[in-house]
Amino acid sequence: MDYELAKKLKDAGFPQRDPNGIKPFPNYTGYGCGFVYPLEDGQEQCYAPTLSELIEACGDNFFSLTYAVYENDGTETSPQKSWIANISVTKIGHAVFNDNFHQIGATPEEAVARLWLSLRGEK
Repeated sequence: MDYELAKKLKDAGFPQRDPNGIKPFPNYTGYGCGFVYPLEDGQEQCYAPTLSELIEACGDNFFSLTYAVYENDGTETSPQKSWIANISVTKIGHAVFNDNFHQIGATPEEAVARLWLSLRGEK
């Protein structure tokens, strides 16, 4: 996960670790192996959550995480590869899919982080 995405998570309220990276803040509920980005010029410290923490944060409606390899549009020589994270809403025993609640990323963490952000109306 890059700094920009970790910062978006932080700004949207994702629980952060203590700046020394050893113990969690009081509102932090997990003990994952994510990492805290070091401070650089003008950057805030941000926690990069683990895949498990991200999935748990999406809640009970998290539906799937899929690795997709598909043919490109002919502009490149290799196939496109990505991770797709989905959430579903169940109504009367039937899964209802909403196109607004799936996100794509280069890694599983990126896809689920983007899904978590979309559930909060963030981009």
